Amino acid sequence: MNRKIYQRLLIGGTSAAVVGTGYWFKPSAPGHSFAVEVVPKTLSTCTARNRPGFFRCCWHVLRLWWGFLPCLIMGTLYLARLCKLRRVHNSFRNALSRSGPTFIKLAQWMSTRPDLFPPDLCECLAELRSEVPAHSFAYTKKTITQELGVTELTEIFEQFEERPSHSGCVAQVHKAKLLPQFIRPTERQPNRTSSWFNWKTEEEPKPMDGTVAVKVLHPSVQRYIQLDLTVMSWGATIASILPDVRWADPKRMLAQFTDFMLQQVDMRQEAENTESLARGLSRNPRVHIPLTFPGLISQSVLVEEWCEGTMLSDWIKTNPCTEAKKEAARLGLDAFLTMLFSANFVHSDLHPGNIFIHTEKDKEGVDIPSSIKLTLIDAGLVTHLNEDDWKNFNELYCSVIAGDGKTAAKLIIKGMKERQQKQGQVVDESIDHSAFEHAIESVVEDYLHSAVGIQSLHVGQVLGNILSKARVGKVKLDPTFTSLLVAIVVIEAVGRELDPEANIVDSSVPYATSWLRNHPHAVPEVLGALLKKRVAGAQGGR
Repeated sequence: MNRKIYQRLLIGGTSAAVVGTGYWFKPSAPGHSFAVEVVPKTLSTCTARNRPGFFRCCWHVLRLWWGFLPCLIMGTLYLARLCKLRRVHNSFRNALSRSGPTFIKLAQWMSTRPDLFPPDLCECLAELRSEVPAHSFAYTKKTITQELGVTELTEIFEQFEERPSHSGCVAQVHKAKLLPQFIRPTERQPNRTSSWFNWKTEEEPKPMDGTVAVKVLHPSVQRYIQLDLTVMSWGATIASILPDVRWADPKRMLAQFTDFMLQQVDMRQEAENTESLARGLSRNPRVHIPLTFPGLISQSVLVEEWCEGTMLSDWIKTNPCTEAKKEAARLGLDAFLTMLFSANFVHSDLHPGNIFIHTEKDKEGVDIPSSIKLTLIDAGLVTHLNEDDWKNFNELYCSVIAGDGKTAAKLIIKGMKERQQKQGQVVDESIDHSAFEHAIESVVEDYLHSAVGIQSLHVGQVLGNILSKARVGKVKLDPTFTSLLVAIVVIEAVGRELDPEANIVDSSVPYATSWLRNHPHAVPEVLGALLKKRVAGAQGGR
């Protein structure tokens, strides 16, 4: 990051904390929401009566200031050329990790936006772990009984483990077993429920034994998020003044991040996402989405199927079978491309910790590749596009994998102008984007035309460079586009970890070709290039 830009950001952050109290104390009419205009109405349900008090906000600002003080000191040392930028990034990541759920999620969100933030910073923030201390079992019991309308856990559960199996920054998970009368999961298509443990779909499914995962939000997490977002709004207001940051529209960025947060703190939304993913992947009997239980879901509680298996990150380390790993990579890539091109509903957080694998072994104890099944969990963060945006994104992706950088650049510029018009913003036609177009064309050609050998084809690198060029050229991408691009980068990395020769470009060609044939008005010049790739791939596989 340029030192001059960093200096302005440092001054802006300091100013935000100083003026924050005054901004908060601004009087408002009775009954008005406490949230500033950048926070969507879905968060603005807190009225003046129950908004966080003045002294509470002051104390919260001071606590945050103290937590970020080491980061500010490191930033000052960097400006004085006494330390490296990497140490500033590490200090910033540590400060975010100590500042509560909103700031941890902010770090995770920032790590997915290399179009807005420096790639080195995004890479550093991606290393942040969200494991936090668990809340008490007494609170878990109180929340479940209150929200599910019972007096004791034994009215619903036959067994309930007091110690959580996992505790994230927003919620924690307990393993439990339902009473027989409550084993009524959501009804799904026959091939979905009949193909989990029995991947021959004509076989009868094994009955559920009622073992479930119970996810419970941490205490006061929503109240802390309201406090944090208010403080962030002060920072967004100050950042909007800085010339080097104004182009990114910090207030709109905060609104996008708020939407991101709201997906994380409503278990009803996660349950809905889970069922949407299951519908999108219902034709693939070897990819499983946990069943949910409609009568046992509330804003703070989610009960879903407990899926046995091995976490993919652990399985990769302990499994020596190359063929099994290749099959797992193929299954994962196919599932993701189905979500992208067919379902238009993509799991946006498919790191190895959110993928479980289930296999059968032969007599020698080696995993049988044909028996591998994947389970995708934690659907709190998903990406769904409206019809026009879905078409625009798939056009862009098809252009990239076809090696047509010129078309890809034009689609990005066209999409940015269309969004500005829809949002009522003035489109500045005087801005010359030719340098950006040439840069994108060069990126695509360098990686897809000059690559030698299958292991050199990293579409993730291409997309990552496109995001970086957009940031440097001050070209604002649709945030949902960015989420999908980052999701592609993540799933490709997982695929390559399983199989170094995994190639999402070749895997994408059949899906992209089929999609373009079903949408004949979408970049027809790209279809010919993809058909050539498909023929070449078929000949190479013989």
